Amino acid sequence: EIYTLSLHDALPISSTSIPVTGGTVDRLYFGYTGDTRDANEGSGYSSSLQMVINNIFTRMKANGVQFALDGGDHMEPQNSAAAIQNMSDYATAAAILGKPVFITMGNHECETSFDTQDCGYSGAATMDYRMSAFMGGLQKMTGQTLPYYRVDVMTQSGKAVFLSVADDAWNQTQSDWLTAQLTDADANAKYTFVSKHHPNGNTDQPAFQTIYNLVAAHKTTLFLTGHSHEYKHSKSTPRDVVMGLGGAPFDNPSQQWWGYITVM
Repeated sequence: EIYTLSLHDALPISSTSIPVTGGTVDRLYFGYTGDTRDANEGSGYSSSLQMVINNIFTRMKANGVQFALDGGDHMEPQNSAAAIQNMSDYATAAAILGKPVFITMGNHECETSFDTQDCGYSGAATMDYRMSAFMGGLQKMTGQTLPYYRVDVMTQSGKAVFLSVADDAWNQTQSDWLTAQLTDADANAKYTFVSKHHPNGNTDQPAFQTIYNLVAAHKTTLFLTGHSHEYKHSKSTPRDVVMGLGGAPFDNPSQQWWGYITVM
């Protein structure tokens, strides 16, 4: 069963799509999921995982979202060919939506992230086979050529800025970019949405909390993350949402379901 967690009221809204470069809508209505990978290494998605993610995008489409984001972790491959196949399987499911899906890089998109080094080093996008496969999928799906990027959507209330942060490819260049984008959004945007794989409190890599603290120091509307295979939206931190139930094995015994959220 696929459940929908809706963070909005029931007022009608236009399901007009936007291009991958951004666009204009009357009122925002988008979907978000994350952590879509098999439990075990394989050459491609298992039939059960493909069914889950197909159903998620089928339900998003039926709900009329304008576009979707995800929180990363699209693969659990054995080799380069398997990584490419995993991304192809994800793209096949995302195509069901018929609208842009803006994906985020997770730790499973960087082989070296399982050791002591992430993929922020020069040449990682071609030298690390997982990141190479992710970048190929990202470019095909969104046209982006860097693992981190910005998309603007204009609404009747003002500009909405969407920032996808690649915390497993963190370096000074991305740090400078993120600081500049957040500062600009503070001054010129009505809403700022940030998608990042690792949630608040995760210190698998030293930079993860540094990135979180950087974003939290700015005017953030929602901080969308995953990595933990569960759903969290606490009253104590209402701007933080963890949604890692895109098909990966469950972390929380009380949440034995897959799904997505919608945001209006």
